[in-house]
Amino acid sequence: MLMDIIKKRHSIRKYTDRQISRGDLETILEAGNYAPNAGGGQRSIIVAVHNAELAQKLGIMNMSDFDRSQLIGNYVSKEQPSVIDDPKIKNGFYGAPTVVCIFGQNNFLFRDADAFCIAENIVLQATELDISS
Repeated sequence: MLMDIIKKRHSIRKYTDRQISRGDLETILEAGNYAPNAGGGQRSIIVAVHNAELAQKLGIMNMSDFDRSQLIGNYVSKEQPSVIDDPKIKNGFYGAPTVVCIFGQNNFLFRDADAFCIAENIVLQATELDISS
């Protein structure tokens, strides 16, 4: 039931090195592709990295120019520290072996809303497959 999936879903920042299957990734991406979007334009692009080594390199690049002085917030979690908690974290993807990125069209008023809808579908589908996200 959908409400059970919604209640079960939660964000994590600690991942095992166990890779998800290609089939599960394709199902997750399909859910993202069916997300509602403004005007039916399908302007967003979903890119998946299904290679742990490449995801690691991209996660480090993601954090390389990160300005911690701009962070709003404070301590998040001892069990799952965030970049707010631990300045030693150098991987913006927290070591996840698969990463999905959503890119929206520049100068489109509903770019962020479309990306949020895609992300929600993706994380709910991952949860249904018992994959943490």
